[in-house]
Amino acid sequence: MDVVCLDSSILIAYYRHKDKAQTRLFQLSREFDTLVVPAVVEYEILRGEKHPSNPFWDEFFAKVRVLPFDSACAREAANIYAYLKPLNQHQQPLDILIAATARVWNYPIATLNTRHFEHIPGIRII
Repeated sequence: MDVVCLDSSILIAYYRHKDKAQTRLFQLSREFDTLVVPAVVEYEILRGEKHPSNPFWDEFFAKVRVLPFDSACAREAANIYAYLKPLNQHQQPLDILIAATARVWNYPIATLNTRHFEHIPGIRII
């Protein structure tokens, strides 16, 4: 089964675009059997809303598999941080959590912001 992990940039672009068929999310839905979203991405999306309950996002997150951020993800995030710190690669904390989730599940990440993940080893960027 082909699975891809979605970054918030993919979701935001889909939400904002009038012609959904022209979005990267639409293309990914044709290329992969399963689309998953880290719980941290769900948080990023919902915190950006005026009200955390938006019918569009409520329906979207009800249909997609949301990957939990658990102890294994926390440990993986700490490993990523420890790797990046001496390299002076200052990543956004939430991007590290998203990358950790993708690494734990061994799923590639689909993003429109490749620079947010390109310095993290073990991440396959789509």
